[in-house]
Amino acid sequence: MTDAFTPAPRPAHRLIASQFPPIGLFDTVATAADLAAVMELVGWTNDRLVADRIARLPAMTRTYRAYAATLLGDYLDIRGQQSTRAEVYASERYDASQKLGEEVRASGSAGLLYDSLRRRTGSNVVAHRPRNITDILQTDHFEISVLATSRTVDVRKLSR
Repeated sequence: MTDAFTPAPRPAHRLIASQFPPIGLFDTVATAADLAAVMELVGWTNDRLVADRIARLPAMTRTYRAYAATLLGDYLDIRGQQSTRAEVYASERYDASQKLGEEVRASGSAGLLYDSLRRRTGSNVVAHRPRNITDILQTDHFEISVLATSRTVDVRKLSR
């Protein structure tokens, strides 16, 4: 299989819970030397790392800010390769996906494009180089309600 590199979709979008300030909390309390400890702390609340607890969540509603940005550079495009790269797309293990991500980062590539595991028709981007994230613009606000017992998600755009 030949690796294909392609530009990221434009614009790219990201949702951030509004309870968090626009400036990263750790930006003001940690240094680059603290990165490993900060990443471990962030991992304690990472939904991917605590998936077994998701089923125990109550019905929950949160407000999110949406951001749009332009991602520069070419990204390793593994969309449509869930069957040929099953180990990378495995939801119960991350060793293969982390290894691929590190290889792509070490090669100097901008990052990865891959199929979303949460949204059937969605795509995700891993941007390895912050300098490649440009034209960042805060856009809309959304209220997202999750009913864990019925496994439903309701998304409502809030008026400005």
